[in-house]
Amino acid sequence: MKKLKNQIYDLGETVGQLSAFISEDLLLSTRVLLWLAFLGILSAEKAIEVVNERLQDEKRFIESYVETRFKERAIKSVKDRLGWLVEFASKNSVPFDRLASSIIGNFNFDLSKEIMPLKFVVRFYGSDNASKWKNLVGL
Repeated sequence: MKKLKNQIYDLGETVGQLSAFISEDLLLSTRVLLWLAFLGILSAEKAIEVVNERLQDEKRFIESYVETRFKERAIKSVKDRLGWLVEFASKNSVPFDRLASSIIGNFNFDLSKEIMPLKFVVRFYGSDNASKWKNLVGL
């Protein structure tokens, strides 16, 4: 088990060194970010920055479909990806209040309620924060 932990740590150092050469698009991939978080490569401040950038990207994505018949599909797609982002934020110690503020700041209350299911909050931030979320968005 110790050998496996050392191998994971070594992999983390290698990924950390290589991350300087990875394109921004790849670095912003949610799954890559989750691995970087798991390996402890990103600082909490960088994690908050990444969360805000991703939420802004998702907002632009939805806005590009607002006037089309594909708006509901776009919202579902964002909802699916938001689970990864909430997990990423949680694993990187992004405070729930900061995450909730970013989500509501990028989306209106109704859309925030739609794209951020309560189950994500419960799973990654616990029932106390789920109660906060319910009160914030009026569930």
